[in-house]
Amino acid sequence: MRVSRGDGGHDVRNLERQIQGLHPVAGRLTLNHTRFGRQWMDFLGRGRGRGRRRARGARQLVEKMVAANEEGSGSEAKKRNIEKKRKEPADEAGEEEEIEAASDVSEEGEMRMKRRKRNDDVDDEEEDAANEKSSGGAAKEGMEREKKKSKITVIDSKECRISAPDFLHGLPRDFQPDDSFKSYVKVAAYLLCCGWYLPLLNVIVDCFLSISTFVVLDCASGAGKTQLAVALIMLASRNVSLLGKRLLVAHVVWPSACPSQRIYVQANAYQKATGIWTTKFFLNMKIWLEFVAQNEGNAKYTSSLWNHVLSKMFTNESEDTFKRKFCVIVLDEIPLAADELVLVGKIRDALKVVDNIVLLLSGTNSKAANMIGLSSGDATSTEHHTEHGKWSFLITRVPRYFVEASQQANGWQALQKFDRSQLTPAACLDFDNAIKAIEISIKNHGNPRLIEFAIRSLIKVTKNPKNFSFGEWQLDLTYENVQSKFCFSKLSHGKEILLSQVNLLLCASAVHGIADAMIHRHYAHRAYPDDGKHFGLAELDNPCGGWLYIAPDRWRCLGHALYARAMDETIPESCFTAARWQVTVFQPLERDPVLYLASCWRSGYFSLFCTKPQVKPDEFKFTALTMVNSVWKPNTFGGLNFQNPVVCINTGARLEVAVTLAIMNAGAMHSEPSMNFSLFLRNFLFQLEIKTEMVDSMCTDPAFQGLLVPRWIFPVIREQSAAMPVIPNNIGIVIREPNISKHDATLCNIKGKNKLGVNVDNIRFEMKDRKAALSPQKIREVAAKLFSSDGVIGFCCVCKSQQYWTNKDVRATLWKELKSLKIGRVYLITSDQRMICCKLNGSLSGRFIIVQVDKTEF
Repeated sequence: MRVSRGDGGHDVRNLERQIQGLHPVAGRLTLNHTRFGRQWMDFLGRGRGRGRRRARGARQLVEKMVAANEEGSGSEAKKRNIEKKRKEPADEAGEEEEIEAASDVSEEGEMRMKRRKRNDDVDDEEEDAANEKSSGGAAKEGMEREKKKSKITVIDSKECRISAPDFLHGLPRDFQPDDSFKSYVKVAAYLLCCGWYLPLLNVIVDCFLSISTFVVLDCASGAGKTQLAVALIMLASRNVSLLGKRLLVAHVVWPSACPSQRIYVQANAYQKATGIWTTKFFLNMKIWLEFVAQNEGNAKYTSSLWNHVLSKMFTNESEDTFKRKFCVIVLDEIPLAADELVLVGKIRDALKVVDNIVLLLSGTNSKAANMIGLSSGDATSTEHHTEHGKWSFLITRVPRYFVEASQQANGWQALQKFDRSQLTPAACLDFDNAIKAIEISIKNHGNPRLIEFAIRSLIKVTKNPKNFSFGEWQLDLTYENVQSKFCFSKLSHGKEILLSQVNLLLCASAVHGIADAMIHRHYAHRAYPDDGKHFGLAELDNPCGGWLYIAPDRWRCLGHALYARAMDETIPESCFTAARWQVTVFQPLERDPVLYLASCWRSGYFSLFCTKPQVKPDEFKFTALTMVNSVWKPNTFGGLNFQNPVVCINTGARLEVAVTLAIMNAGAMHSEPSMNFSLFLRNFLFQLEIKTEMVDSMCTDPAFQGLLVPRWIFPVIREQSAAMPVIPNNIGIVIREPNISKHDATLCNIKGKNKLGVNVDNIRFEMKDRKAALSPQKIREVAAKLFSSDGVIGFCCVCKSQQYWTNKDVRATLWKELKSLKIGRVYLITSDQRMICCKLNGSLSGRFIIVQVDKTEF
């Protein structure tokens, strides 16, 4: 932390930062208000001497300050009284022994100060050598030294090489592992041997060295949170040491969530067989907290934590042996209820100040914000922290999916060698597309659980080669996904699922409370720390997350209790991001097609699956227009906010969003891999809540006959001149065009040739959401942009244009304006009038469809 100067001086700011990190008690000192304040100021005002002499003087002064403050707080006196009480016989049977939690802090604090002192001695020698050089060279060497220190790992990679067979062979006799436990062990052993958990272990050690902090693992379901806990358990079983201390791990699952997954039951049984009883941890903590509140005041200064809770969980440990170990407690599946979250918050505040415990909170959704955020009235936030102080480390990236180490490794190899001669030519193409989709998701760090579902479903449907199709595989994939993630019993959960689907289809980001729901109810990721460039640990040196800091008072007035900043701490404060760490994003289609295929349900994107028996299967189905009207909110001025960051949609105007969602949901409503254009048009109008009977007369138009629209239509936001994404060729895409483009959206990958002999591979859409009706001249400008050549099918969706259906003179003007363009026919469609068709030129195959959308708000 030292910046050497040419004259051997010491950077005062970095020295003060070092003082703040020496000891938890020293971190609360205000130098100008202690009895050492004058001595400190005198020291700073002295003439500049040798770097070693000044550093030693500063260190001696700091040690005096720490010792004096400890004596003032009474921690040493209490420790001596405790030792005295231990030697004396108890006067009454059953009298509880009160042990101050600060005693643990004192012992560990002395060890840390000794380590830092040895490091300072080495730094002194380096500084003397650096002082003999120029200031520029010294600064450069100092930066190189700090860079080397930052790359030092806390554990040798050789210690992580644990063989899965050896671990399973050494299991306790009274524990019988099932396939799920063996699968987790196999994956964990592979990731440990390859070093993929080294960044996460570095985080845990960094949190151990930081005062009163904790770790939060915030990822979507199936990303690998429990996998990390199993890896830690395996390391502890092999007596691995961190910072010279043997590792001790306890994986504690919230009681009501324990039966939800077999791995939770198995991990609990294994820990019980090794002397770690986690079943009653939360109950014991609740009883202890109530006891503390009634008898001893603040929980974190209570000495009875070991007697009431920890001794009952670590049954093979004594208090002395426990203090000498590096303990990691993983609290998994943090609950949702407010009263339960309050309990977890109190447990967090009590455990994070115990010196040899690192607390790791694992969960998803809004509970992540509750785990991280500062609770009102919490003394912890002010007593142990100041502005810009460390609060917690947020882990958002875990190792990506390795199919070769997964439970589906043999099945995936069999699929790679599958005999395609058993399939028809069409089925063979479908099989290749399914394999391609899975390979793309594996390569780009897709969700491991979804990839497992995709491989398992493909293995299942290929057992009957004669009936295999891409649609059957995708249907089985969605069934697996819905059963695992999207079945719910509380109706309030339905809105979060629907909001997640809307964000997925719009490639939209989300912030604050809605963003948390995207993680819990779907498969979104935190954009922090790399703005969504990676969705897993792509390389061993990639950041897996970052520190969250206490926001200054001026930011807290704006609602930002915490903030995150770049890994480089030299970046000025003006570059800090207050709320960016809360933003969630979805993987784009070209990086994770399995995610989108698993979310395209048979009954449409906006259908819900309630487990209540009295709910009808088709009761919770919604149109695209209903979804937009229910989630889009006006801004404070009463008008439409085109870029409202508070709501889940923040990518465009309301009509544009509604039409885009209608296109994709129109495809998802169909049951076959593709549909003719007239059926797609019927579904599209239904999503905009327009009567579809009028479409029957359009079926006879030869320009629409022979065209096939794919069922799977997914979103792509493409920059100008960007290449088309590489995806399976049976998937359609809706491209959200940039503002400088000639239209708003393009539906691509249309198949077939119409009866007029024209190949139509895309359909173009333009949306005009204006308060006033569009003039014929304005509609002509829109049409001129859409119809650059013959054979184009273009849509123009408008509002407030009733005059074209009621006024013949206005329609006549419109026909005249469109006559000169490459348009054969014009269709006018509205929700409450008949469809009007005008043949402009029989020799042209272009079709212009104008749709009036009336119900754009409730």
